[in-house]
Amino acid sequence: MSLIKEKGKDKLNALDRLLATVSGETPDRIPLFPMIDSIPSRLVNMNVESYYSDAENVINGQKKLQKLLNLDYVSNFYYLPIETELFGMKTLFFQESSPNSGNPIVKSLEFFAENKIPNIYDNEDYIKTIKTTKGLAELYKGKIPILSVQSGPFSFPSLLMGTTEWFEFMLMEPENISYALEFSRSFCNTWAKGHIEAGADVIVLVDGLATATSIPRDVFIDYVIPLYKQLKNDISAPIVFYTAGGDILPFADLFDKMGVLGVFPSSNDDLTEVRQKSEGEYSLFGNINNLEFGDWSLDFMDNVISNMINENKEGGKYILSTQHMIPHNVSIQKIADMLNIALKHAYY
Repeated sequence: MSLIKEKGKDKLNALDRLLATVSGETPDRIPLFPMIDSIPSRLVNMNVESYYSDAENVINGQKKLQKLLNLDYVSNFYYLPIETELFGMKTLFFQESSPNSGNPIVKSLEFFAENKIPNIYDNEDYIKTIKTTKGLAELYKGKIPILSVQSGPFSFPSLLMGTTEWFEFMLMEPENISYALEFSRSFCNTWAKGHIEAGADVIVLVDGLATATSIPRDVFIDYVIPLYKQLKNDISAPIVFYTAGGDILPFADLFDKMGVLGVFPSSNDDLTEVRQKSEGEYSLFGNINNLEFGDWSLDFMDNVISNMINENKEGGKYILSTQHMIPHNVSIQKIADMLNIALKHAYY
């Protein structure tokens, strides 16, 4: 049984709604994208590790989530460390949170110069994610946007060597980081193309280290923009820049140079200022605080969400979203409350 009260007012399906929004047209309402990863494991009565062990589990989790919440997207997302498993790394699983990477395996930038990306097409973990995308496409293609979520090219080396080490190499060996970035771009491109062929509509690149929270503007200009321009040429699908809660306001005038469809500002970013700097060149997904909203009262939630929608709806190219994934222990009812409140204000 759906927990959403207002969905009978919809005049467009979710895919057409998103297409109208990102193209600058007026949809029936703004799309709603609360970002969710491991929560569906609870809906199929599995722990997180068991849930992610088989594509059918994730497909069923997405089906149940969709029936309950009527989201404007479905997602093939497992967890970012699944990509490092192709390199022999271990993933750490927890009962009440998303998985995390184990010990890094890359000790120097020479690794990226001396090695090619693995043959992912024969890897059982990659095949599992492809099966998930295909299963979602069979159910929802042409009706609900299918998101394929993966690591972004600037942050990916940190998954293999550690964040501190990645930044140290950028400072100490700037002449050699091109090897790592080219390796990363090639891996991201290969991973994404398989999912596009399997039926994904949008590639979401999780690139939290490529934000103003982590790097200065000159590094963004010198490294991140060229990476995305090349990746955009490689990938024949829309790309969304997912910040994982990192701030983007200081870079908001630069994203149009990357060719991205949209950006996830952090909850710290002023959406009005971001919109002004964007000059309508890309869509904004945001920017409810995913970490705090689980503790909000209904009245407080109504105030925050209504203000956010009313300040951004008329400007167009706006998708209401959390800044990052909602924590595993937040209840489905709490997310439904958010959506029901949003729907009171979302229609045009």
